[in-house]
Amino acid sequence: METFLIKFAYGLVLGGALSNFLDRILYGYVIDYIDIRIWPVFNLSDLCISTGVALIIFNSFRSKVCKRSL
Repeated sequence: METFLIKFAYGLVLGGALSNFLDRILYGYVIDYIDIRIWPVFNLSDLCISTGVALIIFNSFRSKVCKRSL
C-alpha cells in the first residue's frame, strides 16, 4: 500500500509539472481557470502538484511513526 501511495503522489507531481511546462511552451504562460473567490486563481495542474506533495509529506511522517512504534 505504501508503494502505491508514493508512486501515485510522484505521478501527480510529475503530471502537474509536465502540464504546466507544456502550457509554458505552447502558450507562453500557464492558464489558470479555477476561481474560488476566497483563494487565488489556480488550475488542475497546480492542484495535482499540491496534492502530490502533501501525500509525500504525509507518507514520510507516517513512515517515521510506524518505525518508532516497532
